[in-house]
Amino acid sequence: MCVIYMMSEDTKAIKDHGRLLLYRKEEKIASQPISRISSVVVTKQAHVTMPLVYALLEEGIPIFYMRHTRRSVHKNADKIKC
Repeated sequence: MCVIYMMSEDTKAIKDHGRLLLYRKEEKIASQPISRISSVVVTKQAHVTMPLVYALLEEGIPIFYMRHTRRSVHKNADKIKC
């Protein structure tokens, strides 16, 4: 199971055919089946589409909204940790 971290500006996650697609500045940087995600961590700079939010909620996958601080979060920490 994977944790999706969305921490930097210009980051967007969308749902596409049962997958979470992660983009930064219009470039796809990651793709993961929603069924393989254990949680999603989002800061205020990132964008998550409503279809993805509903898909995550339907699967019982928690979404954590966090403040962005330099001490706890690296600026370009958008990634998938499996």
